[in-house]
Amino acid sequence: MMIPFLFVLLIFAGPPSAHAASPEKNLEVSVRNLLPKLEQAAKRRPHKIKAFNDSLAKTHEAALEVLAPASQESAWSSIHQARVLNSGNSFTWLFEAMLQDSQGHFDESHEAFRAFLKKSGTLGDFEKPFIDKKTLNVLRRQVYELLKYRRLEAEEPAPVFVAKGRRGKWNMFGDMTKFSKSDQNANWIFVGGLLLGGAAILFLSLGGVEWYRPGLRSIMGFYVALWIAYLLWLVDLSVGLPDPWTRQKAVPYFLASAAAFFIVWEIAGWIREQMRPIEKGYRRCPQCREVILELSLQCPQCGRTFN
Repeated sequence: MMIPFLFVLLIFAGPPSAHAASPEKNLEVSVRNLLPKLEQAAKRRPHKIKAFNDSLAKTHEAALEVLAPASQESAWSSIHQARVLNSGNSFTWLFEAMLQDSQGHFDESHEAFRAFLKKSGTLGDFEKPFIDKKTLNVLRRQVYELLKYRRLEAEEPAPVFVAKGRRGKWNMFGDMTKFSKSDQNANWIFVGGLLLGGAAILFLSLGGVEWYRPGLRSIMGFYVALWIAYLLWLVDLSVGLPDPWTRQKAVPYFLASAAAFFIVWEIAGWIREQMRPIEKGYRRCPQCREVILELSLQCPQCGRTFN
Protein backbone atom coordinates (compact mmCIF):
# COMPACT_ATOMS: atom_id res chain seq x y z
CA MET A 1 0.00 0.00 0.00
CA MET A 2 2.85 2.37 0.71
CA ILE A 3 4.31 2.21 -2.82
CA PRO A 4 1.05 3.18 -4.66
CA PHE A 5 0.51 5.98 -2.17
CA LEU A 6 3.98 7.44 -2.85
CA PHE A 7 3.39 7.07 -6.58
CA VAL A 8 0.18 9.15 -6.35
CA LEU A 9 2.02 11.85 -4.35
CA LEU A 10 4.76 12.07 -7.00
CA ILE A 11 2.16 12.49 -9.76
CA PHE A 12 0.44 15.40 -8.00
CA ALA A 13 3.71 16.98 -6.88
CA GLY A 14 4.97 17.27 -10.44
CA PRO A 15 8.59 17.00 -11.63
CA PRO A 16 11.37 18.07 -9.25
CA SER A 17 12.27 21.07 -11.46
CA ALA A 18 8.85 22.69 -11.12
CA HIS A 19 9.92 25.21 -8.46
CA ALA A 20 8.62 28.75 -8.04
CA ALA A 21 10.27 31.30 -10.33
CA SER A 22 12.94 33.57 -8.86
CA PRO A 23 12.07 37.20 -7.98
CA GLU A 24 14.32 38.36 -10.83
CA LYS A 25 12.43 36.19 -13.32
CA ASN A 26 9.04 37.38 -12.03
CA LEU A 27 10.12 40.99 -12.47
CA GLU A 28 11.42 40.35 -15.98
CA VAL A 29 8.15 38.66 -16.98
CA SER A 30 6.15 41.64 -15.66
CA VAL A 31 8.29 44.10 -17.61
CA ARG A 32 7.94 42.02 -20.78
CA ASN A 33 4.16 41.98 -20.31
CA LEU A 34 4.26 45.77 -19.96
CA LEU A 35 6.14 46.28 -23.25
CA PRO A 36 3.12 46.21 -25.62
CA LYS A 37 1.28 48.93 -23.69
CA LEU A 38 4.47 50.96 -23.39
CA GLU A 39 5.00 50.69 -27.14
CA GLN A 40 1.42 51.71 -27.92
CA ALA A 41 1.65 54.72 -25.60
CA ALA A 42 4.97 55.80 -27.11
CA LYS A 43 3.51 55.70 -30.62
CA ARG A 44 0.31 57.48 -29.57
CA ARG A 45 2.20 60.36 -27.88
CA PRO A 46 -0.66 61.03 -25.44
CA HIS A 47 0.79 64.02 -23.59
CA LYS A 48 0.44 67.70 -24.47
CA ILE A 49 4.03 68.28 -23.39
CA LYS A 50 6.59 67.23 -25.98
CA ALA A 51 9.22 66.40 -23.37
CA PHE A 52 6.84 63.87 -21.76
CA ASN A 53 6.16 62.19 -25.10
CA ASP A 54 9.87 62.03 -25.89
CA SER A 55 10.61 60.66 -22.42
CA LEU A 56 7.96 57.98 -22.95
CA ALA A 57 9.53 56.98 -26.27
CA LYS A 58 12.99 56.78 -24.69
CA THR A 59 11.55 54.74 -21.81
CA HIS A 60 10.20 52.20 -24.30
CA GLU A 61 13.57 52.08 -26.05
CA ALA A 62 15.32 51.57 -22.70
CA ALA A 63 13.01 48.69 -21.77
CA LEU A 64 13.71 46.91 -25.07
CA GLU A 65 17.46 47.44 -24.74
CA VAL A 66 17.62 46.31 -21.10
CA LEU A 67 15.89 43.04 -21.97
CA ALA A 68 18.14 42.41 -24.99
CA PRO A 69 21.73 41.55 -23.95
CA ALA A 70 23.14 42.77 -27.27
CA SER A 71 21.63 46.25 -26.81
CA GLN A 72 22.47 46.93 -23.19
CA GLU A 73 25.23 49.44 -23.94
CA SER A 74 22.81 51.76 -25.75
CA ALA A 75 20.32 51.34 -22.89
CA TRP A 76 22.39 53.72 -20.73
CA SER A 77 21.88 56.54 -23.21
CA SER A 78 18.11 55.90 -23.49
CA ILE A 79 17.69 55.84 -19.71
CA HIS A 80 19.66 59.07 -19.28
CA GLN A 81 17.72 60.89 -22.02
CA ALA A 82 14.36 59.70 -20.67
CA ARG A 83 15.27 61.00 -17.20
CA VAL A 84 16.53 64.36 -18.50
CA LEU A 85 13.30 64.88 -20.47
CA ASN A 86 11.18 64.04 -17.42
CA SER A 87 12.95 63.91 -14.07
CA GLY A 88 9.79 62.42 -12.51
CA ASN A 89 9.91 59.33 -14.73
CA SER A 90 10.26 56.60 -12.07
CA PHE A 91 10.60 53.82 -14.65
CA THR A 92 14.06 55.06 -15.61
CA TRP A 93 15.15 53.91 -12.13
CA LEU A 94 13.55 50.51 -12.60
CA PHE A 95 15.30 49.92 -15.92
CA GLU A 96 18.58 51.26 -14.59
CA ALA A 97 18.30 48.82 -11.68
CA MET A 98 17.65 45.90 -14.01
CA LEU A 99 20.56 46.96 -16.23
CA GLN A 100 22.96 47.30 -13.31
CA ASP A 101 21.78 43.94 -11.99
CA SER A 102 22.41 42.17 -15.29
CA GLN A 103 25.94 43.57 -15.41
CA GLY A 104 26.79 42.46 -11.89
CA HIS A 105 26.74 45.92 -10.27
CA PHE A 106 24.56 44.85 -7.37
CA ASP A 107 25.16 47.76 -4.99
CA GLU A 108 24.14 50.22 -7.70
CA SER A 109 21.16 48.11 -8.74
CA HIS A 110 19.87 47.90 -5.18
CA GLU A 111 20.01 51.68 -4.80
CA ALA A 112 18.16 52.10 -8.11
CA PHE A 113 15.50 49.57 -7.05
CA ARG A 114 14.99 51.55 -3.83
CA ALA A 115 14.76 54.78 -5.84
CA PHE A 116 12.04 53.19 -8.00
CA LEU A 117 10.04 52.20 -4.93
CA LYS A 118 10.37 55.71 -3.53
CA LYS A 119 9.45 57.55 -6.73
CA SER A 120 6.70 55.26 -8.09
CA GLY A 121 4.23 55.65 -5.22
CA THR A 122 1.96 57.91 -7.27
CA LEU A 123 0.29 56.95 -10.54
CA GLY A 124 0.34 60.25 -12.38
CA ASP A 125 -0.57 61.55 -15.82
CA PHE A 126 2.74 60.36 -17.25
CA GLU A 127 2.27 56.72 -16.26
CA LYS A 128 -1.48 56.31 -16.83
CA PRO A 129 -1.26 55.73 -20.62
CA PHE A 130 0.76 52.51 -20.20
CA ILE A 131 0.10 51.10 -16.71
CA ASP A 132 -2.82 50.86 -14.28
CA LYS A 133 -2.87 50.96 -10.50
CA LYS A 134 -3.10 47.18 -10.03
CA THR A 135 -0.15 46.46 -12.35
CA LEU A 136 1.99 49.13 -10.76
CA ASN A 137 1.24 47.73 -7.29
CA VAL A 138 2.30 44.27 -8.49
CA LEU A 139 5.48 45.65 -10.02
CA ARG A 140 6.40 47.51 -6.83
CA ARG A 141 5.69 44.41 -4.77
CA GLN A 142 7.97 42.31 -6.96
CA VAL A 143 10.82 44.81 -6.54
CA TYR A 144 10.31 44.74 -2.78
CA GLU A 145 10.31 40.93 -2.71
CA LEU A 146 13.48 40.86 -4.79
CA LEU A 147 15.26 43.07 -2.25
CA LYS A 148 13.97 41.01 0.67
CA TYR A 149 14.99 37.79 -1.10
CA ARG A 150 18.53 39.16 -1.14
CA ARG A 151 18.25 39.96 2.57
CA LEU A 152 18.42 43.72 1.97
CA GLU A 153 16.63 46.45 3.86
CA ALA A 154 13.62 47.82 2.04
CA GLU A 155 10.51 49.63 3.14
CA GLU A 156 7.35 47.71 2.31
CA PRO A 157 5.60 49.61 -0.49
CA ALA A 158 2.32 51.31 0.34
CA PRO A 159 -0.60 51.06 -2.11
CA VAL A 160 -0.18 53.32 -5.13
CA PHE A 161 -1.89 56.70 -4.92
CA VAL A 162 -3.69 57.72 -8.12
CA ALA A 163 -3.18 61.41 -8.88
CA LYS A 164 -6.13 63.34 -10.30
CA GLY A 165 -5.95 66.33 -12.63
CA ARG A 166 -2.80 68.09 -13.69
CA ARG A 167 0.50 68.41 -11.94
CA GLY A 168 0.78 70.40 -8.74
CA LYS A 169 0.13 74.11 -8.90
CA TRP A 170 3.09 76.42 -8.69
CA ASN A 171 3.62 79.22 -6.26
CA MET A 172 6.19 81.98 -6.73
CA PHE A 173 7.40 81.64 -3.14
CA GLY A 174 5.75 78.31 -2.30
CA ASP A 175 6.76 74.67 -2.16
CA MET A 176 8.89 73.77 -5.19
CA THR A 177 10.15 70.46 -3.80
CA LYS A 178 7.66 68.53 -5.93
CA PHE A 179 9.58 69.63 -9.04
CA SER A 180 13.07 68.73 -10.23
CA LYS A 181 16.22 70.32 -8.80
CA SER A 182 16.85 72.22 -12.04
CA ASP A 183 13.33 73.67 -11.91
CA GLN A 184 13.80 74.70 -8.28
CA ASN A 185 17.08 76.44 -9.14
CA ALA A 186 15.54 78.16 -12.17
CA ASN A 187 12.64 79.39 -10.03
CA TRP A 188 14.94 81.06 -7.51
CA ILE A 189 17.13 82.55 -10.26
CA PHE A 190 14.03 84.08 -11.85
CA VAL A 191 12.62 85.33 -8.55
CA GLY A 192 15.96 86.73 -7.42
CA GLY A 193 16.63 88.43 -10.74
CA LEU A 194 13.18 89.98 -10.92
CA LEU A 195 13.26 91.26 -7.34
CA LEU A 196 16.77 92.70 -7.64
CA GLY A 197 15.98 94.22 -11.03
CA GLY A 198 12.77 95.76 -9.71
CA ALA A 199 14.57 97.21 -6.68
CA ALA A 200 17.32 98.68 -8.89
CA ILE A 201 14.79 100.25 -11.27
CA LEU A 202 12.86 101.76 -8.37
CA PHE A 203 16.03 103.16 -6.78
CA LEU A 204 17.24 104.70 -10.05
CA SER A 205 13.80 106.11 -10.82
CA LEU A 206 13.74 107.87 -7.46
CA GLY A 207 17.16 109.29 -8.37
CA GLY A 208 15.73 110.94 -11.46
CA VAL A 209 16.82 108.48 -14.17
CA GLU A 210 14.92 109.08 -17.43
CA TRP A 211 14.08 105.63 -18.78
CA TYR A 212 12.99 106.92 -22.20
CA ARG A 213 16.58 107.74 -23.16
CA PRO A 214 18.52 105.45 -25.55
CA GLY A 215 20.08 102.46 -23.80
CA LEU A 216 18.03 102.91 -20.65
CA ARG A 217 14.78 102.22 -22.49
CA SER A 218 16.17 98.87 -23.69
CA ILE A 219 17.17 97.93 -20.14
CA MET A 220 13.60 98.60 -19.02
CA GLY A 221 12.25 96.66 -22.00
CA PHE A 222 14.44 93.64 -21.25
CA TYR A 223 13.25 93.67 -17.63
CA VAL A 224 9.66 93.42 -18.91
CA ALA A 225 10.78 90.59 -21.23
CA LEU A 226 12.23 88.79 -18.20
CA TRP A 227 8.80 88.87 -16.54
CA ILE A 228 7.19 87.45 -19.68
CA ALA A 229 9.83 84.68 -19.82
CA TYR A 230 9.10 83.80 -16.20
CA LEU A 231 5.38 83.55 -16.97
CA LEU A 232 6.16 81.26 -19.94
CA TRP A 233 8.25 79.06 -17.66
CA LEU A 234 5.48 78.89 -15.06
CA VAL A 235 2.81 78.08 -17.66
CA ASP A 236 4.87 75.14 -18.92
CA LEU A 237 5.55 73.99 -15.37
CA SER A 238 1.86 74.12 -14.48
CA VAL A 239 -0.11 73.05 -17.56
CA GLY A 240 2.48 72.69 -20.33
CA LEU A 241 3.22 74.72 -23.44
CA PRO A 242 1.89 73.50 -26.81
CA ASP A 243 3.94 70.74 -28.40
CA PRO A 244 6.80 71.01 -29.50
CA TRP A 245 7.62 73.86 -27.10
CA THR A 246 9.03 73.27 -23.63
CA ARG A 247 10.26 75.76 -21.02
CA GLN A 248 13.84 74.63 -21.72
CA LYS A 249 13.43 75.76 -25.33
CA ALA A 250 10.87 78.57 -25.16
CA VAL A 251 12.45 80.67 -22.39
CA PRO A 252 16.02 80.86 -23.79
CA TYR A 253 14.65 81.44 -27.31
CA PHE A 254 12.38 84.25 -26.13
CA LEU A 255 15.09 85.97 -24.07
CA ALA A 256 17.63 85.69 -26.90
CA SER A 257 15.09 87.13 -29.34
CA ALA A 258 14.28 89.98 -26.95
CA ALA A 259 17.98 90.81 -26.46
CA ALA A 260 18.57 90.77 -30.22
CA PHE A 261 15.54 93.01 -30.79
CA PHE A 262 16.69 95.64 -28.29
CA ILE A 263 20.26 95.62 -29.64
CA VAL A 264 19.02 96.13 -33.21
CA TRP A 265 16.57 98.77 -31.99
CA GLU A 266 19.34 100.75 -30.28
CA ILE A 267 21.67 100.51 -33.28
CA ALA A 268 18.90 101.58 -35.65
CA GLY A 269 18.01 104.47 -33.34
CA TRP A 270 21.63 105.62 -33.15
CA ILE A 271 22.01 105.52 -36.95
CA ARG A 272 18.75 107.37 -37.42
CA GLU A 273 19.82 110.02 -34.92
CA GLN A 274 23.19 110.49 -36.63
CA MET A 275 21.53 110.95 -40.01
CA ARG A 276 18.95 113.42 -38.73
CA PRO A 277 19.69 116.95 -40.00
CA ILE A 278 20.55 119.53 -37.33
CA GLU A 279 18.48 122.71 -37.21
CA LYS A 280 20.13 126.08 -37.50
CA GLY A 281 21.52 127.32 -34.18
CA TYR A 282 22.33 123.81 -32.92
CA ARG A 283 25.35 121.53 -33.10
CA ARG A 284 26.43 118.08 -31.85
CA CYS A 285 28.54 117.55 -28.77
CA PRO A 286 31.85 116.09 -30.01
CA GLN A 287 31.91 113.65 -27.08
CA CYS A 288 28.43 112.17 -26.75
CA ARG A 289 26.92 113.40 -30.06
CA GLU A 290 23.93 114.96 -28.28
CA VAL A 291 22.31 117.88 -30.11
CA ILE A 292 22.95 121.08 -28.11
CA LEU A 293 22.64 124.84 -28.63
CA GLU A 294 25.44 126.17 -30.76
CA LEU A 295 26.39 128.76 -28.10
CA SER A 296 26.25 126.30 -25.16
CA LEU A 297 29.36 126.23 -22.96
CA GLN A 298 28.55 122.83 -21.46
CA CYS A 299 26.80 119.72 -22.77
CA PRO A 300 23.77 118.91 -20.57
CA GLN A 301 24.09 115.20 -21.48
CA CYS A 302 27.74 114.34 -20.76
CA GLY A 303 28.87 117.49 -18.91
CA ARG A 304 31.71 118.39 -21.26
CA THR A 305 32.64 122.08 -21.24
CA PHE A 306 33.59 124.15 -24.27
CA ASN A 307 35.78 127.22 -24.69
